[in-house]
Amino acid sequence: MQKSLQRVLFGSLLVSLMSSTALAWRSSLYPVDWTPSFTDESGRFLHDFSYAGYKMQGEDAIPANPPGATYNVTQSPYNADNTGTNDATAAIQAAIDDAEAAGGGIVFMPAGTYKVSPGTNTWCLRIEEDGVVLRGAGPGSTFLYCSEPNMRKKSVISISGDSFPVENAPIIDLAADADNRDTVISLESVDGLAVGDYITLRADNTAAFKVDHGMTGKWPETASDAKGMIFARRIAAIDSAAKTVTIDIPLRYWLKTRDNARIHATSDPTEEVGIEDFSIGMKQSALPSGGISAFNTPGKMEYETHSSKVIMFWGSRNCWVKNVHTYKPCANTGDFHIASQGINLSTSRLITVVDCKMSKPQNEAGGGNGYLFFHKGQENMFLRCEALSGRHNFTYTGMQCSGNVNKDCKTISPLLVLDFHAYFSVANLIEGMDVGDDRMEAKNRGDISNGAGHTTSQSVFWNSFSNSDTGTIIDSQQFGFGYVIGTSGTKTTIAGNDFEEGEGTGDTLEPQSLYDDQYSKRISRNP
Repeated sequence: MQKSLQRVLFGSLLVSLMSSTALAWRSSLYPVDWTPSFTDESGRFLHDFSYAGYKMQGEDAIPANPPGATYNVTQSPYNADNTGTNDATAAIQAAIDDAEAAGGGIVFMPAGTYKVSPGTNTWCLRIEEDGVVLRGAGPGSTFLYCSEPNMRKKSVISISGDSFPVENAPIIDLAADADNRDTVISLESVDGLAVGDYITLRADNTAAFKVDHGMTGKWPETASDAKGMIFARRIAAIDSAAKTVTIDIPLRYWLKTRDNARIHATSDPTEEVGIEDFSIGMKQSALPSGGISAFNTPGKMEYETHSSKVIMFWGSRNCWVKNVHTYKPCANTGDFHIASQGINLSTSRLITVVDCKMSKPQNEAGGGNGYLFFHKGQENMFLRCEALSGRHNFTYTGMQCSGNVNKDCKTISPLLVLDFHAYFSVANLIEGMDVGDDRMEAKNRGDISNGAGHTTSQSVFWNSFSNSDTGTIIDSQQFGFGYVIGTSGTKTTIAGNDFEEGEGTGDTLEPQSLYDDQYSKRISRNP
């Protein structure tokens, strides 16, 4: 009897295991032995997205105890008011300046409310040097309150370095076309270059480039985000005889000598800056609303708050934002947390934004307002972030925007969809996204947004989830190839004409995280 029972139990377990194994599936584009060079018979491939985030998520973790002294802003000589009564801008900025002068350190804001304002600047607080960490006591304890409603084109916190497309820097032409995923670049000369140099690889948005993509009359080359493909990289090796350089991260798209493909030398960006553990709120504008197009109409709320930002990164590398939330200031009569944009990563790379929550902008007009998490750089990561009630909760814009990863984030109740917005932001990964009542789009937007046209190519939606009402979760119609792999929950429908696998079966997709598995493979290849 006991042996018979054991056989029954073993047989049940075997059937269960076989059923579980049968349910599990892998993408045909990601076999067990996948390498970054894998391409299927139709020319389709997945980029290696494992480089995204602080220090390529492989050298070091975000430091819990950054080097340098701690500057308590409430102590002498700063004596910042943490009751929210008196303006604390000058005191906090003085602590930042002292940390910068010392080569870095932690600027600590103990529990309380700190009133800040921009004065005559375009920022309330600014960090320009390496190694400065602005830290609070937690998002439920430390509150930064921007008391100035007129924040047009201003930021509460600005992290500013050298922009990676340096127009006047020394230029060397490419000697041959470079292709997708290339890491070895052939140059006319390697004179003056050294291992460790920052460079910008770029090509122009020429008439021929537009013809190749069916974008004649679109993609205006005069727009700052549409001047051509741009890749910020660092030189890992130089072969003087062959006149080649090896770059630290593969190219995300091709560069042709026909389009004036070249490299620019670039100054060192701002690095090792951290923003962490507090909440930010902004005083609402009392001006009347003028509607969706009023961002250029003086006297209207949309004008006064146009293109304001909670946190703005410009020309930065290897930085982070951790555990920063927005909140509704007591002075706000409406249910608004911030004026317009949340966190904007522009002309920056290798930034990690983790465990952040951006919510409820007052200005959701056109012109780029109300975007809560905004990708305009390269190889950056939004990890476990949550966006609530923005115009676009997450968005991607510009030809300089590539290699970014959204991982395990959540979008809730936006005015418009999570989207690739304009001007060909290629090869980005959105995985594990809880889409909620939102929808994700990657398609040709035609004349919208001043000739947005094709907004992306080779971007991947991996293992998306929603338990909202049934409906479309993703609409993907990318130029060339685009990829939608795995959806789950109650809202699983995929629209568009791109490569699609696993509609409704994302819960059994292996691996569950493309990024994690690619990272593991990269580290094992290069221990």
